[in-house]
Amino acid sequence: MLEMADYAARNSDSVDSELLANLRSDAMQIRVCVLTALVRYAFSRVNEGICVNALRAVSAYTEMSARMGELLQGNALGAAPGFAGAV
Repeated sequence: MLEMADYAARNSDSVDSELLANLRSDAMQIRVCVLTALVRYAFSRVNEGICVNALRAVSAYTEMSARMGELLQGNALGAAPGFAGAV
């Protein structure tokens, strides 16, 4: 998702910068949550904390996907129809 946000920023002048900032923030939050869950799992500490981190990652991903759809509908469809179809 970070790469998609960067692509949109590079290839369109009309992209909402706040939306891109939120997408980047969500993508980084997902990475942190997933890495935290993987590290905890690797140390065999399967507990409620891992489930909470996994839930956070899923929630952030869902929100970010909705924002990416908003970005594509509002900006990228006209500039890059092939890119929008690939998503």
